[in-house]
Amino acid sequence: MQFDHYRCDWDHPVSDDLVVLFYEVSASGDVPRAIHIFADGRTRCLAVSDFADRPHELPGIDSLVEGSFLDALKGYELGIPNSAGLDTLKFSKVPYAEFRQRWCDQRGY
Repeated sequence: MQFDHYRCDWDHPVSDDLVVLFYEVSASGDVPRAIHIFADGRTRCLAVSDFADRPHELPGIDSLVEGSFLDALKGYELGIPNSAGLDTLKFSKVPYAEFRQRWCDQRGY
């Protein structure tokens, strides 16, 4: 299965919240893996497989997001910041190698 990888930079006034998110996205828009980076430097890697014994906690069916990530992305132009209120989001495609490096660093592979 082929995946695309995205980075979301999130500029917002809540200092201890997420600031960078990475998504692995299938052709159908499902997100089987994601990386959350917080303002204080903490990183959390999530995979659908982490919920094998509690699938009812997943936001989507076999996905870490509800609905299609690709449908949600339609309101954004890649690489261009989009502001709403005090929040600014910027989505960019990233190479698999960048996603994999961050994933392996955190998962201990």
